[in-house]
Amino acid sequence: MIFKKLTIRKPLTVLLPGGNSPKIFFNRLINCDINWNQISLMATDDRVVSLSSTNSNTGLIKRELVDNITNKNKPSLIGFYPKKKDDIENKLELLEYYLSNNIPQIAFLGIGEDGHTAGIFEKKMTKNNCYSLKNLTDPYYRITISMNLLIRIPYLIFLVLGSSKKKSLEKILFNKNSKRFLPAKFLLKNGLGKKIILCDRKAAPSGVDLGESIIDFDS
Repeated sequence: MIFKKLTIRKPLTVLLPGGNSPKIFFNRLINCDINWNQISLMATDDRVVSLSSTNSNTGLIKRELVDNITNKNKPSLIGFYPKKKDDIENKLELLEYYLSNNIPQIAFLGIGEDGHTAGIFEKKMTKNNCYSLKNLTDPYYRITISMNLLIRIPYLIFLVLGSSKKKSLEKILFNKNSKRFLPAKFLLKNGLGKKIILCDRKAAPSGVDLGESIIDFDS
């Protein structure tokens, strides 16, 4: 189990992704022998929707992971993401303060088919630890942890599952000539900590060994 192999400080803030793929990972965590007492969980990004919405990443982590842990000592769930548009400014200030004093040590990240990770879709090297955005195709605003913070996290662990992610991962790892900005590729190249990619068979690029791999991304 990855939590037992990492050299970490306590208390520990861990970032988790949203979407459907992490549900498999969450299900494994539920039954692991982990001391959750000094662990705080937080979504890498979230939509500005109610916690009960199926579009809420924080809500997903609560329903699929935290609520199903039967240990007496459950992890804390950081729920600072705004639930309404009117709360964005105040919640961003609260998130910024929290992240300035509690830099996450581990970030579990997804990779989109377009190469995005967390809520980062384009290059935006802000000095802030988080920011709000709204994609033209989305009906809601998003809040995401910034690239500025992600590149400083000691352990970046990408969870890549399913055949639809194979081509995306191959582009990120092997297409050196593309000038298109891919947030996941940028993070793998520029992240200051250790980078790990965990794939299932369907997502694993051709010619790459399956399992847990430390990525030495210098190109």
